[in-house]
Amino acid sequence: MGITQEAYQNLLSKKAELPQKTIPPQSEQSIQLSIIKYLRAKGYSCGKTKTFAMPTKTGVYRKDIYAFRGKCDLEAFAPSGIMYGIEVKSKLGILSGGQKEYQRKFHRPPWRIYIEAHCLEDVIEKVEIENKAET
Repeated sequence: MGITQEAYQNLLSKKAELPQKTIPPQSEQSIQLSIIKYLRAKGYSCGKTKTFAMPTKTGVYRKDIYAFRGKCDLEAFAPSGIMYGIEVKSKLGILSGGQKEYQRKFHRPPWRIYIEAHCLEDVIEKVEIENKAET
């Protein structure tokens, strides 16, 4: 005993009426982690650059005056020798003035590539373009 065509169409229309799941936007931290895992799986050396403020004895946070302003979140080294600077932003995030300046100084194709990534796919796209350019 099977299901009639009419019953099947009725089930499909009911499914379409169900509320659709919404996927929450990814945090910068989760995007960073997915990028690191992907690049390491591809044989790249990759990690975070650890740029943060330090608390003083009074509890006030101070930036390291000797650190680069706008330094990217991740750095990766391809087996071919290409270095990637990757600034990770949430879906709506934009580069600060310091980050734009760092991008301008860092990006020197073909050996230093700066990537502004809002998702893992942004990195995959750039890495694949560079891999094709090398061959």
